[in-house]
Amino acid sequence: MKFCHTQSLRKYPAVGLMLVVVTFSGCRDPIAESSPSIPQWMQERITQLQQERDSNVPAFAQRATYDGRTVYYTSAAVPDGFGSLYDEDGTLLGHPDGGLNGKGDGRCSDYFEAATNVTTIWKAGP
Repeated sequence: MKFCHTQSLRKYPAVGLMLVVVTFSGCRDPIAESSPSIPQWMQERITQLQQERDSNVPAFAQRATYDGRTVYYTSAAVPDGFGSLYDEDGTLLGHPDGGLNGKGDGRCSDYFEAATNVTTIWKAGP
């Protein structure tokens, strides 16, 4: 007996529908997938990074504990750009890195040494 995919799909349309569902179930938005734990303002910042970033520059966003509170860090979207550190409400705390000298704006300069519980919540890049 010869197996023919088109005849099987016509005879069993549910199989075709199931193939479509399985195929597209892997297409998820990584931001939306973890949305409940990422504040809306941070989701918007990540979307902005996705649109603005230089495709040759790796970009990422992290959640961490710094100075006893939850903070969010976003890397620079372009070469020599500033990385940004925000508090839980989205208020900019400073730029711990980046700029022409790579040392940021001088605020939060100990972030990379002092941050704990660092979790990458988004990343893109080469």
